[in-house]
Amino acid sequence: QPSTYINSLYLSLPDGSSTPGNWQSSSPRMIDSDQMVTALIDSTTPYLWLPEAVCDSFASALNLTYNSTLELYTFDGNEAQHSTLQNLNLSISIELSQQTSAIETVTIALPYAAFDQEMTFPYTKYYFPLKRALNESQYTLGRTFLQEAYMIVDYERGNFSVHQALFPSDAAT
Repeated sequence: QPSTYINSLYLSLPDGSSTPGNWQSSSPRMIDSDQMVTALIDSTTPYLWLPEAVCDSFASALNLTYNSTLELYTFDGNEAQHSTLQNLNLSISIELSQQTSAIETVTIALPYAAFDQEMTFPYTKYYFPLKRALNESQYTLGRTFLQEAYMIVDYERGNFSVHQALFPSDAAT
């Protein structure tokens, strides 16, 4: 499976938006360049599997609650936060590089809508598709990531590249 370095992972708002009160900056970082992690890119899981500290940073910045029964981050006890995040036009940006060279990077911006998930059985609740990885071998970027990115794979040379998916309004032309 393809793996990549996650050089940084941060939240951002459109220019001119007011910063939520619990953010230390206008683009809080969940992973910074000195915390780089290696992750698999895997379409068989919908989640982003990341270190617990990174998940807890998301929870703090977005006012999520870790539901230990479901092992998911939800809006338990704070349903209004779900609507607040929908209206912020928030994006989550992930800067990646190849494992052999951290010089060339690509940043994939995921809109909050890519993370806006709802379960309907046996519970009806909104959740954030983020999972606590037990160890480094579980760090994974799943389908939530791949909804907003695409990969080009060259099997003969054994390499791949990741790019931002574009959804132009005039795609038919």
